[in-house]
Amino acid sequence: GVAALGTIIGSFDVLGTDLPAAFLNTNPANIYLYPDKVDDELVQVIGRMDGVGQVAGGREIGVEVQTGPDEWKSLSLRVIDDWDDQQVNIVAPQSGQWPPLKGELLLERSSVSFLGIGPGATVMLKTTDDRMRPVTVVGTAYDLQKASASFTGQASGYIDADTLEWL
Repeated sequence: GVAALGTIIGSFDVLGTDLPAAFLNTNPANIYLYPDKVDDELVQVIGRMDGVGQVAGGREIGVEVQTGPDEWKSLSLRVIDDWDDQQVNIVAPQSGQWPPLKGELLLERSSVSFLGIGPGATVMLKTTDDRMRPVTVVGTAYDLQKASASFTGQASGYIDADTLEWL
């Protein structure tokens, strides 16, 4: 009984204070817009609007990753342009190489067990137009913005702009 009570009190402390503080440290976005095209001019225009504190443009694409001989799973890839100066929805390194280079990716930590793929693996990605490219998983990242892949069925990863263009 004492151990159970200690676990409950400890969990309450972590969930009640540590998790919300960690989430706020990622500087979460309040609003997401999904225009057809995002460029620096659009980001600047939105940034000048009344009531807007910070603006960050970004790109995210959906691909499939090969997890077995005839098995593919969905993978959402977020492009991070400046790994050292993230302003909104900050992703933190967890293990491995940071940042990934062209032809490499980081997996969100919950995606590793979901996909059965870890750092050091080279996997095949398939784009929406059926192009296939091999990429190497070079590490993991911690993203409090993403729900667990085992819960959502959607794995998450992170690439640079050169990898996006190559894909």
